[in-house]
Amino acid sequence: MVECYWPRITEGQVREILERSDLARRLSSQAGVQPLGSLLVPSDGMVIFLFEGTSPAAIREAAALAEVPFDRIVEFQHIMAGGSPSKCSSSEM
Repeated sequence: MVECYWPRITEGQVREILERSDLARRLSSQAGVQPLGSLLVPSDGMVIFLFEGTSPAAIREAAALAEVPFDRIVEFQHIMAGGSPSKCSSSEM
């Protein structure tokens, strides 16, 4: 999970980051790093980009190459209702 604190962030800005023409190319050059989407909290000026990756360093490098203005990278677990946890991403930066 790549956290970005970005005052007045808009959906358009988030989509711009996700849809940059060379984003996929840059991320695919990082072995095992896959973007999963994002969560936007405009009232808090925060966006969380979700990545699955092989290591914290690979995710950090992919986010930097994609010019994601991140504050920190943390591991997260996605726990579905009635299901088991799914461990993703990396450790705290």
